[in-house]
Amino acid sequence: MTSQETLAIQLSNYKAGYKNRVPIAQSEMMENAMNNLKASGIERQAKKQGDVAPNIILLDAIGNPVSLLTLWERGPLVVIFYRGGLVSLLQFAASCVAKAFE
Repeated sequence: MTSQETLAIQLSNYKAGYKNRVPIAQSEMMENAMNNLKASGIERQAKKQGDVAPNIILLDAIGNPVSLLTLWERGPLVVIFYRGGLVSLLQFAASCVAKAFE
């Protein structure tokens, strides 16, 4: 089994248990937000694997400015945008990404 298959299985299992872990109101709110985002067409505009990202400055987890160019110079880069309210999903996704690079 490849890392990609393992990640796909882990994500599938995580998603399957989502409704058991999250209150119904929060689950419905997130589902509505996802449907609104999909209806907006934003997915077609999103960067895809291999696309060149602009050199921008973002704030890290504690509010310090970080240049993407500086990070790219160190090696592969994964940028995660945290929307709030999904701490467990963010932690899960970050751990999956970290495992993929081990």
